[in-house]
Amino acid sequence: MCTLTWHRDLLGYTLFFNRDERNTRLPALPPRVEGNKVKWIGPVDGDQGGTWIAVNECGITMGLMNGLFRERPGNGEPRSRGLLVRDLAESESIAGLSRRIATMDPFLYRPFRFFAVAPDEPFLFVEWNGQSVQARRDPDAKPPVVSSSFDESEVGRRRRAEFERIVMGKENPEVDLLLAYHRSHFPSPSAYSVCMHREEASTLSLTRVDVTAEEARMLYHAGPPGEEAPEYEAVIARAGVRP
Repeated sequence: MCTLTWHRDLLGYTLFFNRDERNTRLPALPPRVEGNKVKWIGPVDGDQGGTWIAVNECGITMGLMNGLFRERPGNGEPRSRGLLVRDLAESESIAGLSRRIATMDPFLYRPFRFFAVAPDEPFLFVEWNGQSVQARRDPDAKPPVVSSSFDESEVGRRRRAEFERIVMGKENPEVDLLLAYHRSHFPSPSAYSVCMHREEASTLSLTRVDVTAEEARMLYHAGPPGEEAPEYEAVIARAGVRP
């Protein structure tokens, strides 16, 4: 259950990600710098210790959303999908990231959608639906990308309609419009609003990533984006994209 948007410019991009989750989950820890060969930033899931979004010094942002089908084939306890993001966070290029995904065992995980973006490269989308893994590079990808475990088709329809209402048809909406979108409760706070509120679940955080030629910066709003909440920031210098 999440909502993703982005804005590209000549030197990089800005990306926003609402994390929608059950209210019973433990609080996440703020973003911190990790990594050995490649430094990366990501918040830490309070339950499993993984992360749902990360940006590294090569300028690659990657993250996870729920898949369309919730049943996981196979036996045994599934591995946390957030640990997969940690496994991939030191990838030095989109091509290298794609190769590493191709070697994973998808049956370890519940279904998911995975995305990755880097400056001057098409979006990478990977979907594991419990039966097959589909990966594609999409140079024409447009925001928003939406997932929901609650009435997904209608949630997607309403959040896309709200996006159009706010950005008014702009091809590459400015950052302030994207921020307004992620904070939106229009027409009222509900399961369908972008800043989502249900009895058992809500939008728990908003993550902003800014990638420039000089640095990668993550700003973490530790609460519903439409409300006041503590904010945390972490920055790493860009190392350039390696071949």
